[in-house]
Amino acid sequence: MRLLLISTVTLVSSVAQPAAKPRCNAHHSGDLWPAHPDACHPLEMCTLDIWKYRWERVTVDVSQLGKDGKRKTGCEDGKPSGAPAKPPVPSH
Repeated sequence: MRLLLISTVTLVSSVAQPAAKPRCNAHHSGDLWPAHPDACHPLEMCTLDIWKYRWERVTVDVSQLGKDGKRKTGCEDGKPSGAPAKPPVPSH
């Protein structure tokens, strides 16, 4: 019974989040993460920056283009901030 519970919890947690980000090093240089980017997990590429490897975002959010551009994730609760909570109700 415990084994069933542990395997179920593991399966649910692996579906909810993308695979763990691999370490950015010479082996992963040029790799993209995650395989299926979304609003909460933007596409990143492993790059060499002067002396060390690091993950760098490939995309830019429109909010970053202004004078005071700051990174806004909008995913504090795991959902994109622009996603509707409920489907819209059709008007008659």
